Amino acid sequence: AGIGKAPFTAILLVTEMVGNLTHLMPLAVLSLTAYLVVDLLGGAPIYEALLEQMTMPKTVQQLHRPDRLEIPVFFGSPLNGKTVRDMPWPKEALLIGIRRGEQEVIPHGDTLIHEGDSLVILTDATKRTYVEYQIGKILKGLIK
Repeated sequence: AGIGKAPFTAILLVTEMVGNLTHLMPLAVLSLTAYLVVDLLGGAPIYEALLEQMTMPKTVQQLHRPDRLEIPVFFGSPLNGKTVRDMPWPKEALLIGIRRGEQEVIPHGDTLIHEGDSLVILTDATKRTYVEYQIGKILKGLIK
């Protein structure tokens, strides 16, 4: 009742599982109390909070005018053979995809970057030049 912020659903489910109405009133009081405590403390429903964390990283929420950059990884690039986690990405950039031939890979920390890949990066339009400059420094091997 407290976590899901659905006290009546919780009451009905527990009553159905128990199979009798003997404990209906204490269960109702307990569920409503749990709901009120979570509400007073400013808690969010668990499923909405999890969905928000999974779908919208903070970087993406802060973008006013989203812009996509595609950066090719050439032969001899310092990115070749590195994992996504090992690279010093600019904090204004978010790597959202890696194009590898005909397929697109959704990157995570352990994803290896290979020569011939094309990195798809999301940034704000106002920060595009800065992000390109920073990634250019990485590609030239100036930042290790």
